[in-house]
Amino acid sequence: MATKAQIDQYVKAHYSDAVKAGNIFNLEPFALLAHAALESGYGTSYQARHKNAYFGVTAGNKPANKYWGGTTYTSPVSHLTFRVYDSSLDSFLDAAQLISSHYLKSPLIGGDAVAYFTTIANSKYISEANGDNRQDYLNNCLSAVTACTQSAKSQNLISIGSGSANEAGISTPGKILLTGIGISMVLKRLKNI
Repeated sequence: MATKAQIDQYVKAHYSDAVKAGNIFNLEPFALLAHAALESGYGTSYQARHKNAYFGVTAGNKPANKYWGGTTYTSPVSHLTFRVYDSSLDSFLDAAQLISSHYLKSPLIGGDAVAYFTTIANSKYISEANGDNRQDYLNNCLSAVTACTQSAKSQNLISIGSGSANEAGISTPGKILLTGIGISMVLKRLKNI
């Protein structure tokens, strides 16, 4: 498990990446931030530190796209070939594009972290053949949402308000505002899983 300092450093460094990718692909930024945190060990993995790869997206037979230039890296441990990115933002954008086009068919799911991870955990993204455990993955992702949300709040990257129209998830420079009702519902749902 990452330390509070590692989580805070990761959230501070990549919160804006998650917000930008989430806004473009209609996905919940904290779901993206938590997803990348889990896949990259809160940005401490070799691929995150040296290849700007925060989601562990394998290259497969796919052609390069707007966010991934086609550069790959083959892990000496797993022997899998992964995508390499020019920036962390490109990694977030490429993953968000992949997730929104292949795994989350409903745009409504994109704004709900619990539904997002439930859908991902029950999709072909998770493979028991690779040793994945769907329930463990879901639980770990939801724990990462809580850790990232608490870190962002403690760093004043988000405000939890009373639910006014101005606080309905509308981005302001450097901050995303969440309603008290919305964040309370997410945290309550996380506790019930």
